[in-house]
Amino acid sequence: MLGEDDTSKMRKNGHGLSDTLVVMGIDTQTKEVRAISIPRDTQVEVSGQTHKINAANAIGGPLLAKQTVESLVGVPIDYYVATTTTGLRGLVDMLGGVYIIIDEDMHYTDRHAGLHINLNAGPNKQLLNGTQAEGYVRFRHDRVGDSGFRMVNGKRVSAGRTVRQQMFMRALV
Repeated sequence: MLGEDDTSKMRKNGHGLSDTLVVMGIDTQTKEVRAISIPRDTQVEVSGQTHKINAANAIGGPLLAKQTVESLVGVPIDYYVATTTTGLRGLVDMLGGVYIIIDEDMHYTDRHAGLHINLNAGPNKQLLNGTQAEGYVRFRHDRVGDSGFRMVNGKRVSAGRTVRQQMFMRALV
């Protein structure tokens, strides 16, 4: 799964950076789905140069991104799904929203990208519309960033944007 940001309008080939990269394995017998997220800042070789993995899509579109991920994980990828932030918002709105527990306040504005995140933490699930869901999965302006850990009840647990994206996908399903 590849989630493309809105930087495509700045490029001749029409492809933006991939904000989200998830490799999924689906067992059709047991109906199990396994997924691994690839942090967007992972350093890889793309077209003979070192780049962050999110640049592969911007350089050569989803096919180059797929080839780059295959090279990184050492597994062939049969199919891919690519969407943009517009597609994400539309999907969530088409489904009537998605319920998520927001465990920390998320406030951030990027006027250049037209991204305005204004989500407040609460103990209960909140129904997010497409725009709010986009903010939830794109937010990385906390102490953890894209991926890392935080302490919860004396235990170290995964946290950050990558974990939020996984939680979003579970909630969406």
